Amino acid sequence: MNYLKLKKQIIQAAAKQLIPVHGEFELTSDCNCQCMMCYLERRRKGLSTEEWKQIFSEAVASGMLYALLTGGEILTRRDFLELYNFLYDFGVRITLFTNATLLNEEILHQFQKRPPEQVIITLYGANNKTYQEITKLKNGFDLVRHGLDLLETSGLNYLVRTIPL
Repeated sequence: MNYLKLKKQIIQAAAKQLIPVHGEFELTSDCNCQCMMCYLERRRKGLSTEEWKQIFSEAVASGMLYALLTGGEILTRRDFLELYNFLYDFGVRITLFTNATLLNEEILHQFQKRPPEQVIITLYGANNKTYQEITKLKNGFDLVRHGLDLLETSGLNYLVRTIPL
């Protein structure tokens, strides 16, 4: 049996017993982009590091095995790696949603030590001009390309997706 099939079976069996094996956490509404289609209200006060750790601890105690960390842009949190490592050390399999513009060698080095289950990147264009129109981020495509290059050489599991604009 392959891993994805087993994971699906675990999630289905847990749902029948009302065990929350999968959690989705919006760590921040902050983002380094200003996408025209974004629905998030920026600069609202988010939870502290300790509040997130408490939530993660309670979720794991309730049966969580899989987590999705999303935002805004998760990598805008100064404490992102602390939160990620805290959750990872519980044995939780973590998927990350990111725009990849803030991925760097330090983050990838940490991910190689504690690999996420998957890094999912949303692509907003195929060049810097489109990126600037959509995200207001200068050289946005170059930043994403750098993040993708880092992921490619790291051997980590990642997926690139796009949305119709």
